[in-house]
Amino acid sequence: MKNLLVFLVVAVVGAACFDLFDTENLIKSEGYHTETHYVTTSDGYVLQVNRIPYRRHERSSHKHNRPVVFLMHGLLAASNSYVLLGHENSLAFNLADAGFDVWMGNARGNRNSRAHVSLNPDHARQKFDFFDFSWEEIGMIDVPEMIDFALKHTGREKLHYIGHSQGGTAFLVMSSMRPEYNEKLESVHLLAGVGYMKHFPNSQMSGLAALSNVIYNFALTIGMVELFPPSSDSRSVGRSADSCTGNLGYNYMCDLTGVDQIVVCFYCVFLATSFVYFYDRKNGRLV
Repeated sequence: MKNLLVFLVVAVVGAACFDLFDTENLIKSEGYHTETHYVTTSDGYVLQVNRIPYRRHERSSHKHNRPVVFLMHGLLAASNSYVLLGHENSLAFNLADAGFDVWMGNARGNRNSRAHVSLNPDHARQKFDFFDFSWEEIGMIDVPEMIDFALKHTGREKLHYIGHSQGGTAFLVMSSMRPEYNEKLESVHLLAGVGYMKHFPNSQMSGLAALSNVIYNFALTIGMVELFPPSSDSRSVGRSADSCTGNLGYNYMCDLTGVDQIVVCFYCVFLATSFVYFYDRKNGRLV
């Protein structure tokens, strides 16, 4: 009995040792076969793409024509967003068990796609060029080229697309600016997809958005071009925020997200930065 208890403790601790952003090991820990691919974009970014080709505990499948679905994460997130809730509640696992060939993208600059063929994100000068992008490049370059990779690898002509928040914004950019990709999609599902923010739910944040240029330039001045760099403790990043749960000091988070209660909210404390992200500095308005 004692040996069994020691074994269980070691197993649990060992399973929890990997980084929260380590999508590959998160998938393996739930009993799924997984593949990790890397896509080098036309402008040199190296993007990680994660795949779950089979159901849980399967290593192969007699079904060779499994429909392909591509999942794209939201702002300040990564592909791990779709597997963090375990095999019973995570969308990626639910789709794999339902018979889909699941692919998950990672946008340039996030923890899983923090690489470039010539730019070093940790270099004092090169980091400014590395992080000089927005959701426009993600929609114009990252998403289309990851879709092409998934289709070529599977031999399929079309796939289903699911995008959360920024993943929805990236799709809207792609579908309007590169309409030829609409022919490669069987269906599209946007979860809290952001297209316009004219009706921002918080008046204080909406007013603060007018200072976007000031905030942006100040951040560049102090060399702040990245949130949650690898040096930060990723295990503490995902802790729940005390918002919409009785703490009146965080009521603005309820207005910002439009929900009555937040049970688990990754990166909630930085969600307010999204107003800068979707602010049209050229025309001085929220888009």
